[in-house]
Amino acid sequence: MARTNGRDLARDRVLTDDELRAIWRAAGGTFGRFVKFVLLTATRRTEAARIHRDEIEGLDWTIPAARYKTKVDHLVPLSAQAVALVGNSAGFAFSTDGRTPLRGFGKAKAHLQRESKTKGWTIHDLRRTARTLMSRAGVSPDHAERCLGHLMPGVRGTYDRFAYRGEKLAAFDALAALVAEITTAAHSLSRSGANQ
Repeated sequence: MARTNGRDLARDRVLTDDELRAIWRAAGGTFGRFVKFVLLTATRRTEAARIHRDEIEGLDWTIPAARYKTKVDHLVPLSAQAVALVGNSAGFAFSTDGRTPLRGFGKAKAHLQRESKTKGWTIHDLRRTARTLMSRAGVSPDHAERCLGHLMPGVRGTYDRFAYRGEKLAAFDALAALVAEITTAAHSLSRSGANQ
């Protein structure tokens, strides 16, 4: 959050399609895979950076309550695109040696911004962008909020204990499909233009 006169101001930055294309193209190596994964899972920076192979069963990633903001386990059904970014290596998924999680975010992000010719965005802005893209993809607001791990207010939050796994997987699949459409659009347009 930004601060003005000692008061917190909520950020509202959402990346444009052009920014997403540029970042996606420039995102290489471990940090690049991590950035793409954050977008495809709408997770927070430290949640994604500390993903461990032991937390994944099939397509399901369960972020343990001990390291989740709401202090309850959070189920993230992974799209095929997200699974591909995690890979099959043991230990931490985003690591140079599997034994220590990703770090050095500031330097790596500054490098990615230079390479992609983008600026002014944070890793958390990817989470907000993902949520916005879910709406654009037609995901119901309730299911999108559950994908982000937001607790439902009032009586609903107290009494509805259903996991919504299928609905969340459909939402993450819709997000991945839209991200793929956005990030390949310029390439498709240039190829179609060349054929005319």
